[in-house]
Amino acid sequence: FLTGALFNARTRSASRAWP
Repeated sequence: FLTGALFNARTRSASRAWP
């Protein structure tokens, strides 16, 4: 579940930072 949580948080942050 660690990957899912990390990916989820990273994706949300990346989605905002990335175009």
